[in-house]
Amino acid sequence: MNDATSQTQAPDAEQLDVLPKKSPAPLIIAGLGAVALVVGIVLALRSPASAEARASEAPVHEGEAAGPVGSIVNLDSMVVNLNDAEELRYLKCSVAVELESAKSVPLIEKQTVRIRNGLLLYLSNLQLAQTVGTANKEKIQLGLKDRLSEMLGAPVVKTVYLTEFVLQ
Repeated sequence: MNDATSQTQAPDAEQLDVLPKKSPAPLIIAGLGAVALVVGIVLALRSPASAEARASEAPVHEGEAAGPVGSIVNLDSMVVNLNDAEELRYLKCSVAVELESAKSVPLIEKQTVRIRNGLLLYLSNLQLAQTVGTANKEKIQLGLKDRLSEMLGAPVVKTVYLTEFVLQ
């Protein structure tokens, strides 16, 4: 009978240490749920639909045109020496020209050699300090646009895009 009574007694301190502990599974599941929620929000903000919405709210920078995209003519890549006396520097640049009207495309295509020459002369007159940074690149875009409008004799150029700009 002594054995029977010992089995029904409350566990002592040593026995409490041996009892199974609660599983951390609910905490892990809650943590994974929070991570999934954050990832979902980030992906939703980076989706194409939200990117278009943010782009429509974004301010237009200098050198960029507002409104619908016009006809774009890509000019071949150009390599020029910069106008720096201290060091020989190269600029490799590709330009895309957005036109006000599709009717202007033949005008650009007929004068490609003349246009490339004018852009090469403009770019080769730049110094390294005039090519570094976003503000300077926007100035270059505007300068190229002005040069093109002057060469063509009409404001047919809506925007000039720098599609490649590498300094060495």
